[in-house]
Amino acid sequence: MASSADHALRQGIATDPFETPSIRLGVLNQGTFNSRQSHILLEPIARTEPAAEPGLVQRSSRDYGGDPRAESSPGYPGRSDLELIYEEDKTALVADWDHWAICRCLPPPTAAPEDRKKSSIMTLEQNFGRPGPWTSLPGNRRGAQFAPAERFVNVKLSEATREWLSVIAQRFMRVAMDVHGLTLDPPSPASPEVDDFGALGGYLETVLTNYEPFYPLVPARILEPNQLAGPQYGRGSNLLLFLMFAFGSMLDPAIKARRFSTALIEICRHSIHDVLEKDSGAPGSGLLFYCSLIFIIKSSFSGDKAHMNIAVAHRHMYLTLMRSAGHFRKPHRQTQPLIFEHEGLKRFWQSWLEKESASRLAYGWVMLETEISLFYDCRPILNTSELEAPLPSNESLWLASNAEEWRQNLCKEGSFDDWQVCLDAQPDHSLRSLFQLLMDNELDRLDFQPTILHMRLLLYPLHVLVAELSQLLDSGLVSMQSRWFSSPTMQSSSILRYEEIRLLLQAWRDVFDRSTGQGARFRAMRNATLTLFHLISLNLFTAFGKLERVAREGPEIFDSQTRTGSTLSWIRAPELAIVHCGQVFRLSREMDRDICPIWSAAAIYRATLILWSVSILNASSADGHNVINLCQRAGKELVIDEATLQDHDVQQYLRRGDAKPILTAEDGHRVSLHNSGELLRLGIDTVTRRCLPTSFSAGVRYKLEEMAKVWEVKHRSLVDQEPAM
Repeated sequence: MASSADHALRQGIATDPFETPSIRLGVLNQGTFNSRQSHILLEPIARTEPAAEPGLVQRSSRDYGGDPRAESSPGYPGRSDLELIYEEDKTALVADWDHWAICRCLPPPTAAPEDRKKSSIMTLEQNFGRPGPWTSLPGNRRGAQFAPAERFVNVKLSEATREWLSVIAQRFMRVAMDVHGLTLDPPSPASPEVDDFGALGGYLETVLTNYEPFYPLVPARILEPNQLAGPQYGRGSNLLLFLMFAFGSMLDPAIKARRFSTALIEICRHSIHDVLEKDSGAPGSGLLFYCSLIFIIKSSFSGDKAHMNIAVAHRHMYLTLMRSAGHFRKPHRQTQPLIFEHEGLKRFWQSWLEKESASRLAYGWVMLETEISLFYDCRPILNTSELEAPLPSNESLWLASNAEEWRQNLCKEGSFDDWQVCLDAQPDHSLRSLFQLLMDNELDRLDFQPTILHMRLLLYPLHVLVAELSQLLDSGLVSMQSRWFSSPTMQSSSILRYEEIRLLLQAWRDVFDRSTGQGARFRAMRNATLTLFHLISLNLFTAFGKLERVAREGPEIFDSQTRTGSTLSWIRAPELAIVHCGQVFRLSREMDRDICPIWSAAAIYRATLILWSVSILNASSADGHNVINLCQRAGKELVIDEATLQDHDVQQYLRRGDAKPILTAEDGHRVSLHNSGELLRLGIDTVTRRCLPTSFSAGVRYKLEEMAKVWEVKHRSLVDQEPAM
């Protein structure tokens, strides 16, 4: 990456707000920073010769500490790991889980939450002395999952990098300790170090497995941590590397790794804020937004209540800064000079990488905002009309490892020999313009097929529309039930808006079904995108916040509400809600357990709660006015977590309702929608077996288990009164 650093230095250097300490490690100078360098930061080494075949850095089991696990799955086996985490965390973190602002299905706790931010730093040295390995993940997970054409090189950390990281860690640690008013007593000559240095490389493996496929921000199939740890780009690049360590260690089942992750993210958090407070020019830096993006992704689904709340709140601040810095605006188009020589092509490729990185960074925040506002049930912050930055280009160009491979892929896509002609012919859509094409039903008429990443981004404006309508319907002022409307005009406009959004979601699905691709990265992005689509659809078809409140308030309040008939508007389209929930469960089983989004447990939670609500509302509705007739004696069974949305039986059920929807438990037995308790057990088992073994997944499991206890008596009474089938 030396040539990339030289290129950055030639852009005009400003003083680095992430200034590094001036120490001697070989020959090191004080770091400098350019507000444009953040996009160049993640560029690969621009080689003059063709890149080597991408592959994994091979390591022995000793590099990761402890013996490799003997499970059949090369990655996360799921059940044993999450159960271990659940038992380890349950005693210490239950108070934290009870105060989450997400998955709120339990009565509010009476005790005040414990502030673990300070204690995580105070106990950091104790964690370093804790017996046990720093990681329990095998080293060659990606080799079994990713094909060579999509496999990233994870360059092994050097000894010089280890020394440098130790120095930078002390600086970061000092900032966090000053904020919390802590001192070393007695003063220690050095901060604690990860004695198993190979574990850090393993954490980066996890980043390439569980972060990069869903947030494709690393170009050219190479991650060079030794350059991120160097002094070329200052403390900002070092901070980005530490945040990657924090993300990777969060997904490691080893308790030392997870405790290390909590402390490290707290340390990094203060270093990010240190930049914002001390340097007025820092908000214009893309590097700051790379760091804050991974910080918010990691923290929002960490399971740590304080960090989750901070991340959700601070995303508004970072999005405001990005908006002010113009990251979402369309850049001024510059005429590119003709280039004839190879060296010119290489420089042009580096310039293209810089622009593409800026686009992917901006839309990485759009994807993050989709997920946080969806799972935390809060209002989306970004307006679709302001998303005018160019959409990310095709993955084949982004992952090209050198200029020549980039040129070849560009010409292959454009069907021209002249790569500059092919580049000019590339689509120049923004998310705003792409969404306008979707609304005008013109995507089919253009010679342009959106990529799987484009389709995921298109979910954001759809989510905004659903959220706005849901807020109106959930306010209690209007309802999809005509008898609730005081004005025919309000009734007509609300129903019309509902149908328009439903048709837009269907149009999105029609375009999505034409997407083609192959490889583990494509499948991971496809399944995650489809899962989000079903969850957004569920927000249209149900009043999820009210259903969650039912679970939280308990059986007594629920019984009084059913007697008044106020529950009839909570499930707006029962058959559609049931089918979309089944699809969430189906996709969870299709996902590779090694390559799974960190929010997957929250997706299962939402689908479980909706199915449970349909079941219990159906059984308890007053005067026989059931939400949906689940007792179709003559109907055949429809396994909603095995059939796809396009299956004939599913479509017939949506039109006629002539089937008995059922699900499949992890052990293979069928689960009826009549049995509310079994539906909760299905959700618990799915989280345990199918989701990443993290503190967040353990917290979701705890929520569902405690909810089952609260409602146990009610569940038994409903089973006793179930009609004979």
